[in-house]
Amino acid sequence: MLAKQIDENNDEAMGYIVGTVEGDGYAGFYGRGNYIIGMKVKDEDFVNTFSKFLVSIGLRPRIYVNDGFYSLTVNSKALHDYIENITRKFVLSRSTTFKKMFLRGLFDSDGWATVLNTDKPRYATRMVGFANNNKPRIDLTAEILSEFGIRFNIKSRIHSGFGSEKIQYELIITGRNNLEKFSKEVGFLMKRKQDKLDDLLQSFRNHIKCKDCKKLVNLLEHQPAIKYCNACSTERQKLCKKEYRQTKKSKKYDKLYARKWKQRNRRKYNEYMKNYHREYRSIKN
Repeated sequence: MLAKQIDENNDEAMGYIVGTVEGDGYAGFYGRGNYIIGMKVKDEDFVNTFSKFLVSIGLRPRIYVNDGFYSLTVNSKALHDYIENITRKFVLSRSTTFKKMFLRGLFDSDGWATVLNTDKPRYATRMVGFANNNKPRIDLTAEILSEFGIRFNIKSRIHSGFGSEKIQYELIITGRNNLEKFSKEVGFLMKRKQDKLDDLLQSFRNHIKCKDCKKLVNLLEHQPAIKYCNACSTERQKLCKKEYRQTKKSKKYDKLYARKWKQRNRRKYNEYMKNYHREYRSIKN
């Protein structure tokens, strides 16, 4: 019996399927013609999305529910062989659509969005992350994100929180511009995670109220934690310098600076003093 063919030219579906299998999914050969691709997760919409893309390439997956988990399996030698032959070079050579959907599959599986302390701008935490213990997979994800102009940091840890002793790698995206680019170019297809990302982006303030003049200031021209507009900031700097000039420390520094200037410029200083005394005597006479 011939193996059922799949639509390999559907970049949207194939990208998401490959990304999901690289994340929470699996693909294996279990003997007697059983080439199984599947997943087991708690999110129903994640399973339904994965199932929808499998159907779009000509497969008929089966979904089971057991103890609060949703399991999906499909038997396909063609898809199994396609996934087994996936390489870094192959993914990077594919279309932009394939790469975007590949990232969505990965982030739906092992990604997250976090937003904390938004009422305290100086201590607010906003980030999107992706964790995996496969370093080449992390590097591939990083390379594709770089193609979309998204900046990130990569760190490693041993204790992942699930009792594992393996080294786990985390790719962290922070900063308003990077998070907005991620939402526009990649995002999540899983509703729970996309809602969290939307809340994260909405938590950014667009304006602040200057504490002195009470005007609204556009934050695109200021740092998020600033309290004053540009004009008031300049005036406050002048005031601070004026107050500093009245302190003993400032006067002591001025005397020290004047003495060093006289040592470096003795001839100029002597000429200046001669001219000063000459003008003084002429005025007095």
